[in-house]
Amino acid sequence: INDDSEKKNILIEIDNIYKTIIDKYPNTSATAVVGRATIVNICNPDIKQGVAKPLYEKYLQMIEPKIKNKTYNDEEKNGYLAACWYMYKYYLELSNFKQVKNYLKKYDAVDPGNENIRKMLEIVKDY
Repeated sequence: INDDSEKKNILIEIDNIYKTIIDKYPNTSATAVVGRATIVNICNPDIKQGVAKPLYEKYLQMIEPKIKNKTYNDEEKNGYLAACWYMYKYYLELSNFKQVKNYLKKYDAVDPGNENIRKMLEIVKDY
């Protein structure tokens, strides 16, 4: 990729592919949802706008039954962690520490060995 406009055009094309998959297979497209959320997040880096938030929320809703039953694969786990991280950052920007704590707990439940998450949970424990 030689310039920003070329990169943006490629990202828009990828986003359109994900959107097509999601529209065509709405109940079986969790990978496409998190993929599209990632692209939307790259194209809209101002987290306060929350442009990718609905996609990450949709992914979490789709994948949480597998997380609860511990029937997820590595790709689903990574998507879940990415979604929790995005939501954590979004609510941190809004100073909504109750939700910050909520998403850090979700992250910690799937990646309990992450010391940074544990430290952040300690900071927001009273919310």
